[in-house]
Amino acid sequence: MLEIAVWGMYLIILYISFFLILTFFDEGVLREPVEYPDEFPSISLVIPAYNEEETIGMTIESAMSADYPEGKKQIIVVNDGSQDDTLEIAKGYECEEVKVIDQENQGKGGALNTGLKHAEGTLFGVVDADSRLKDDSLKNIVSEM
Repeated sequence: MLEIAVWGMYLIILYISFFLILTFFDEGVLREPVEYPDEFPSISLVIPAYNEEETIGMTIESAMSADYPEGKKQIIVVNDGSQDDTLEIAKGYECEEVKVIDQENQGKGGALNTGLKHAEGTLFGVVDADSRLKDDSLKNIVSEM
């Protein structure tokens, strides 16, 4: 039994060492630098929300602050019949870039379909109402197309 434990520890140490050596020789760069396109397409982000009063503001703010060319980003928040203050909080962010739609509860699929009907962008994306976008996430996604 002791022999099996020693071999197990040996394999774990070997695996970790191999990973560290690869990382060292890779100089810590796991991905090549992103090359952005010359022209970014317009994008519509739909945020379906049901009883998300605690997180919807953070999500809308992160979508608004995501680095993307001016006038090329549309954010559509679909309040799917929330029973809390989700709609009121979302309406506080409504502006030219952010559109808030209120509907009776139809489930996430229904909210996404509603968002798709109002989307004007060339590309369509979905952000959960309890998520944050990194500043460069939209540009990085588009650059991979």
